[in-house]
Amino acid sequence: MRRRNLLRSVFVSGLTAPIVSAMEQVRQSMERTLSSATVSAASLDQWEQTVTGYGLAYMTSPPLGQLQDMVLDFAEIQRLTALRQTTDIQRRLCHISAQLGVVIAMTMVDLGDYQQARGWFRTSRVAAEETEDRILRAWVTARESAIYLYYAQPVQRAVDLARQAQLMAAKPDSAVAVVAAALEARGWARLGAAAQAHQALRRAEEFFERLPVAATVNTPFGCGRQRFAFYLENTLAHLGDRRAPSMQQEALRLLGLGEIRDRLLVELDVATMWIRRGDVTEGVRHALRTILSAPADWRTGLINSRGEELYALIPEPRRCLPAARDLHTVLALPSGESL
Repeated sequence: MRRRNLLRSVFVSGLTAPIVSAMEQVRQSMERTLSSATVSAASLDQWEQTVTGYGLAYMTSPPLGQLQDMVLDFAEIQRLTALRQTTDIQRRLCHISAQLGVVIAMTMVDLGDYQQARGWFRTSRVAAEETEDRILRAWVTARESAIYLYYAQPVQRAVDLARQAQLMAAKPDSAVAVVAAALEARGWARLGAAAQAHQALRRAEEFFERLPVAATVNTPFGCGRQRFAFYLENTLAHLGDRRAPSMQQEALRLLGLGEIRDRLLVELDVATMWIRRGDVTEGVRHALRTILSAPADWRTGLINSRGEELYALIPEPRRCLPAARDLHTVLALPSGESL
């Protein structure tokens, strides 16, 4: 109030040198406030590299392996975001938050906690909106569709989100457009809509051929050839397409030994095809071998959910098979436990 009264008294005498000086002090004070930041450009670069590292590790690390570190880092980014930052720094922090939130959400999908996953995707979507980055928003939307592909949720929601992501991406030569089209195809295949699934699959293949090499990295924000092969074989397996077995072998050939999650999912799709073709015994045995051979920290809610979906395909009279009973017993165990 004293400062306010002083300024009022100064202005009474007209635009004199003291008045101009007082105005300049006010202006400089605001400029310092607006330009001050608690995060350096180097720190932001390091945070971005950290998130990139988490994204790379997601493909090969057990879900619980880095979850604690990711959440702790997210809390620190949240603290920095709550402080006064310049517009550019705030936008970069929101970008980092959105990407890290997506990796955490995908981890929660793997662990089988789809409620937590939806919450993290929602937070990531809010952060992405702050960046005004259309491609980032498309990634958040596309990745969220996975919840509705794997768990007891309306599969049509997966299709809708994948289509929204393609509209957001706008550019067909972006990795997110490829992933979104492939996810749409997977959704249609699960719904039994073969024509729509094949149409989306062709679109995904066309987009993938246009991708620059830099976009074909196997991360949550890229589309590696091995992950794309998994999307293709999964779509074909759910359609019961005769090309599925050869595409499954291609996916397994491309996947590295460390990419355990995707290898397990492909192997379960192989078992699914055996069952769909009528060889229930071989299909169940293959599924059982796949799950029992998985390292304990990869026996997650996602793998169990996929196993339960496969078990549901077994005709009721065949569930008395020893392998089918063993599969049912294994799936009933808490994640990570073995017989």
